Amino acid sequence: MATAARTVYIGVPKKVSDDLKHMNRVTEQVLGKLGCGGCHSGFDLRFIDPFIINEKGELASGPTAG
Repeated sequence: MATAARTVYIGVPKKVSDDLKHMNRVTEQVLGKLGCGGCHSGFDLRFIDPFIINEKGELASGPTAG
């Protein structure tokens, strides 16, 4: 039986998302934090605007974060 992928939301500013080399570095760093710098098996990576929510569900960064 297959297990459901865990969704990981990654906030990136437009300047980064428009640069493939930068996005590759971001992806590698995120995968490293998830346990494997070369594989995203078991994870559903979703790149979003630069709003990042912390583990408490609060806005951690972005234009309106304190």
